This record gives sequence, C-alpha cells and structure tokens, in this order.
Amino acid sequence: MPSSPKEFRALSRKEITLPSGLTVEIRKLSAMDFVGHGEIPLPSSGDDSAEKKPNFTGEQIVRFAGLMLTKGSMSPHFSEKAEDLDNPDVVHISDLSNQDLTFAAAAIAEFSGFSKEAAAEAESFRKDKESPAGT
Repeated sequence: MPSSPKEFRALSRKEITLPSGLTVEIRKLSAMDFVGHGEIPLPSSGDDSAEKKPNFTGEQIVRFAGLMLTKGSMSPHFSEKAEDLDNPDVVHISDLSNQDLTFAAAAIAEFSGFSKEAAAEAESFRKDKESPAGT
C-alpha cells in the first residue's frame, strides 16, 4: 500500500519555537526551491582558503533569510511582499524581530540539510566534474 500524503508531510514538516515563544510550522526545502533566485544557500564546507570561502554580503544574507522563511514556512505563512503588510492572512517578515528571523531561517536551513556536510559533498561533486575522466 502506498504511503499517504499525511505520512510524507510528517517527514517533511515540523514545528519550531522561535526565541519570542511564537511557533511556526516549517517544511524541508530543496535546492530547487532556490532556482531562479541566484546562489543555492549552502554554507562553506569549512575550507577557509581565500579562493573557496564565500563572501556573502549583508544584502545576500538578508535575502536568503527571507527566502528561507517565505518558502519554508507552512503555518503561519510569511511574506516579503509590500502588499502583504496589512494582509490578515499572512505575517510580513518585517513583523519579526531579527532574532526570530535569523533563528527561523537557520532552523529551516538545518532541517533542509543545508549543512557544511552538504556543502562538502557539493564541492566534491564539482571537483569530480572539473577533473578529466580517469584522473
């Protein structure tokens, strides 16, 4: 018998408590959720050499945090759109404290597997693709 949608959701969603005490249901994201938005949000693999270390700007960090929250929150739903500032059905990310925003974005990233280990795997895959076959 095939698994039910409820079983799939149980594996891909969880509830977190923000530092403010508010709760949010989050979902796992995949790299495909970020296609069309620029870089895939994988952290550094720990290789601190200058050529490997990513140089994220403050603007990129804020953009990724907003994307993590708007794409990774199920309930309540969060939005960055100006027209949603007064929408009673969503929470605008400007209504969150910086602490809650960064906590939620980090929790979604961790739950989704965007970790140093994933970054190291991605880097090793890139190295395999760059080296000639058989070397």
